[in-house]
Amino acid sequence: MGENVMAKDLLDMILDSVFDDKWVGKHGEKLTERELKLVKLLGRKGKTLRNVYLPKENGETSEIDVMYITQKGIFVFESKNYSGWIFGNEKGTYWTAMLPNKQKNSFYNPVKQNRTHLKWLQKYVGDHIPLFSIIVFSERCELKKVEMVSPDIKVIKRDRTYATVRDIWDSHEDAVSDEDVLALYKNLKQLTNVDAKDSFDFSFAIRLAGLFPQELMNDLIPSVESHYSTYVKSFDPDGLRESRDHRGFGGFSMGSVATWHVFDHCLDYFRYFITMSGNCGDGSQQDESVKRSCFGMNDFFMFTATGTADFAYDGFRQQVMTMGRYYTDSFRFADTQSEGNLSYREKRGATHDYAFANQYIFNGLQFFWE
Repeated sequence: MGENVMAKDLLDMILDSVFDDKWVGKHGEKLTERELKLVKLLGRKGKTLRNVYLPKENGETSEIDVMYITQKGIFVFESKNYSGWIFGNEKGTYWTAMLPNKQKNSFYNPVKQNRTHLKWLQKYVGDHIPLFSIIVFSERCELKKVEMVSPDIKVIKRDRTYATVRDIWDSHEDAVSDEDVLALYKNLKQLTNVDAKDSFDFSFAIRLAGLFPQELMNDLIPSVESHYSTYVKSFDPDGLRESRDHRGFGGFSMGSVATWHVFDHCLDYFRYFITMSGNCGDGSQQDESVKRSCFGMNDFFMFTATGTADFAYDGFRQQVMTMGRYYTDSFRFADTQSEGNLSYREKRGATHDYAFANQYIFNGLQFFWE
């Protein structure tokens, strides 16, 4: 017994003292991901992602440590690689880790932390995708006094990962098709750090979407319109504004997110927009962008489209409906430009697939240059 305690204390000293908190945390996430390989090996298959940065309405992001995308829904893991005794309860603001030398360290309640992650994930993927919250601690700790009330939130040690996923899996019906599991994985993968040099603080993909309007105006438009015959007479801001009636921009999925940013920052230079299966906020930002501009309701037109079986359907539809129903000084639902400036279309049974995006684009372009 004494030898085991000594070995554990030595490992704690190495991990908690020699390495910094960020390294310890990332190491814990890797170990949780390794446990999910066992889950997959034993027949409960899914797609694993780490460090997913979900967009929030204020432009910031919420980071999910590890997620497992399956036919049952998405398992969302908050990984805590602490050692020692763990004390906490579901409603408290802070929990405590106490080392063998009686040193105490407080940390934010991981249940509340993961609840915030689930909020933004649900907004991103839609209410029809079930989410399961699992808080995972290191095997080096002991959950000495952890009081939970909600039966749907699990707080476990890492070696219980397989058993916990199995129990949730066996008690829930399938809710996500294999096709949508793959589509969710592809879409959420865009919100991960794709390169080691990326910041730990926000998603590479979200950062690019937010910065895209600047690149568009400074580089892409001058490059394209100087090469092809267009309506622009000069490439200075005045020349680009004068030719805005002959210019449109659109995108699908993350391209749709970029399009919302273009609308917010480049309304002076574009009259037409197509957004497809990718939302960005609740519509208030777009309303503010119109009110900040010198344009009225008849000076732009937006065609929006998604599919009823698209995992982005709920969030995307909610944003567009809010724009048309509540921000009526800026937007009016319409089938033609003479009737208003916002058209919404949904295709029954369509999933998050570029084959459907091509159909949306074909229909959207007919609204613009009639």
